Amino acid sequence: MQQTGVTFPVGRDPLGSYQRFRPTAAISPFPVDVIVRGDGTIAYLKGEYDAAAMRAVLDSLLPP
Repeated sequence: MQQTGVTFPVGRDPLGSYQRFRPTAAISPFPVDVIVRGDGTIAYLKGEYDAAAMRAVLDSLLPP
């Protein structure tokens, strides 16, 4: 984060639990996209970017 100068929140994985969410052992060119509900549960988890699916989940979670 310091090297790139990002200013948005970044989740850390000190225990390496990220590996549990990978669909295969193969290296993927895609990051894992995660949307977390306010109560801390996962509402969306996918290893390939899908803007429409993410928008639908966000729309269902946010007030109108």
